[in-house]
Amino acid sequence: MSTRRNPRWSTELVSAVALEQVAQRRVNRAILRAFTQLGMSQSAIGAILGISQAQVNRRLRQLRRTPELLDQTPADVLNERAVDLITTDEMMQQLRTWPFTFGSVPAVHGDATDTYVRGPWDDVEAAYHQKLLSDNEMQELLAVHRLKIGVPAVGR
Repeated sequence: MSTRRNPRWSTELVSAVALEQVAQRRVNRAILRAFTQLGMSQSAIGAILGISQAQVNRRLRQLRRTPELLDQTPADVLNERAVDLITTDEMMQQLRTWPFTFGSVPAVHGDATDTYVRGPWDDVEAAYHQKLLSDNEMQELLAVHRLKIGVPAVGR
């Protein structure tokens, strides 16, 4: 069954992924908070989550190595709206004031690599293509952030 012929399935899948991503971020934050702030043991955390102490240990190690995994991203905001945890107005307010940066191709010794490093604006573009943002919402965000992303004003 093609999602082009049945957009309901496409929407359902996108919503399911959004819910999973929101839940994963919240679980990671809760694990770190339970361990560092509440002093819970890894075994106790694992018992509550239904996972092993070793799995808790691996997550904590990963979160310590890459703490930016806990930072809120535009994708988080978009996903929270997709699963009705925040309103459209709340999402747009957060995205209007987001300090966006943009993806780039890093250079090593002056030579461009074959790697693309995503920036937060890439989350907005991906959400638009996944239909998590309407045309009007995307146009508003483009207008607000136009100067930062090098898009000329309409009609000029």
